[in-house]
Amino acid sequence: MIPRWPKRAILLLFLLLPVVGEAATPTLVIKGVEGEPRDNIEALVDVSRYPCDAPEWRFARIRQRAEKDAIKALHALGYYQAKLEIKRRPKPDCWALEIDVTPGPRTIISSIDIRIIGSLKDTPGYRRWQKHRAIKPGQPLSHADYEQLKQTIESLASQYGYLSGKFVRHALKIDKSRNRAMIDLVYDSGPRAKIGKVTVEQSQFRPRFVNKLIILKQGDPFDTAELTRQQAALNDSGYFSRVEIEVNRQAGNGLELPVKIKLHPRKRHAWRVGLGASTNEGPRVSLKFDNRWANRSGHSYVFDSRWSPVVSEGSLDYAIPLGDAGDHKLNLGLGSREERTDTSLSRTIKAGAKLVRTQGNGWKTISSLEFLSEDFTTADSEANVKLLMPGFGVSRSKRPSFLFPRSGWRIAANTQIAVEGLLSDLDFGQLTGSIKIIRPAARQSRILLRGGAGLSYVNDFPRLPASLRFYAGGDNSVRGFAYKSLGPKNDQDEVIGGKHFLSGSIEYETMVKQPWSVAFFVDAGNAFNHFDKYELKKSAGIGVRYHSPIGPIRLDLAHDLEGNGDAIRLHLSMGPDL
Repeated sequence: MIPRWPKRAILLLFLLLPVVGEAATPTLVIKGVEGEPRDNIEALVDVSRYPCDAPEWRFARIRQRAEKDAIKALHALGYYQAKLEIKRRPKPDCWALEIDVTPGPRTIISSIDIRIIGSLKDTPGYRRWQKHRAIKPGQPLSHADYEQLKQTIESLASQYGYLSGKFVRHALKIDKSRNRAMIDLVYDSGPRAKIGKVTVEQSQFRPRFVNKLIILKQGDPFDTAELTRQQAALNDSGYFSRVEIEVNRQAGNGLELPVKIKLHPRKRHAWRVGLGASTNEGPRVSLKFDNRWANRSGHSYVFDSRWSPVVSEGSLDYAIPLGDAGDHKLNLGLGSREERTDTSLSRTIKAGAKLVRTQGNGWKTISSLEFLSEDFTTADSEANVKLLMPGFGVSRSKRPSFLFPRSGWRIAANTQIAVEGLLSDLDFGQLTGSIKIIRPAARQSRILLRGGAGLSYVNDFPRLPASLRFYAGGDNSVRGFAYKSLGPKNDQDEVIGGKHFLSGSIEYETMVKQPWSVAFFVDAGNAFNHFDKYELKKSAGIGVRYHSPIGPIRLDLAHDLEGNGDAIRLHLSMGPDL
């Protein structure tokens, strides 16, 4: 058995080891420069590896090496006239190497001559880069910028398939006496590679259908941007869990690059049961079934339903892909909906078809034909109305980030008409539009702007279905007022809805601690029948946001600014920003 006192001694020894192991090392002191020149010198000059008891003869070598490295660090930033004074300063526990820098004037780029031999110069990416190139004559010289200049040209060549491209001349000429630098680059791009044979590995669909999703064509000029577009098109189709695209750059003579696409199927069926709540509808239950591909031709269908005290609805949508690359499809739909508010009751049945097409410029167009049968009761009327409504809509959005986008926008417009006597009980026309813009503000903050408008023509307003009338108020409208509580009223001061509406909102949101944020907002808007009698209603408030993976959950407290009451309205809603 080990005696007790050696155990304590051993424990004390282990406690002292870290202290003993922290030996003093030389330090570096830089004077005369700050910022990037100082950072460069600190990165290249390392004195910590030398002993504290280095003799004078060894310090001469240390000084020589430090001077060489410091000059190299300054030359990299264009300081070719720099002068250094290097000394060793004793310290109580070791010594410090002091470098006193007189940087002198910085070299300026006087000219940049870039010449491309071959067709790389005609590609959109190269022309765009040349137009917006960061490095220009008149700027201070940085060797890192010069190397980046060459790397960018090589990257563009690789992107567009110029695999044998090379610099036949690359020179950075320095005139130290005049503190001027000249860049001279000549790049021979050589021949451009083309897309070779495109093979697709999958067992999910008929080859004829999958081929419609393939953008890449054999013989097309190679462009990695097209590979990215192909990847996005296959991912966005919703059919595949993973998409792998492999390019064999070593095949043949390098002028035809075979492409292999591997498609891994997504789970075919998906069920979703949800519990939620909003101030507009109260508590709600939802059920959704998604058959992501009903057959080997890519057809799909979705059954969606929800129940709440205000809205109960169910729908079945069947989608048939059309065209190439999944750029448009035909949606066939059937649904029913019942909505109860304080002043209206509406029961509708809808059946229709929509042709959805994504244009090459990013716009989405929707051509539709919808049949509507509605039984409704409002404060001013009660009727059963049938309408056959052809329609057309456009939309486009830009959303860089889903979870907390600090910039982006969405715009949409839609019109539909009905003609009395053509399977319709009245003449009707309606145009709606909406826009939402998100712009960055201070750090981790953003500004959200929202606007909407609607215009209607109807020859018999009392027979206009409640679902086609406009109202304001609620979670996504003027939040200081209850859901659908704003609009034209009858003689009993009951809201009957209007032909037109205008609304807008401005909101400032700042992140407090991820994923929580707070928001301050002002809303304005109303529904109305005549533009000369339009009365703007306003509200303001504060809200809390929880940014979940499915979009922000919003809790808002809003107050009516019209002076009609002191009540604070609570609003709960959720969904993506764009």
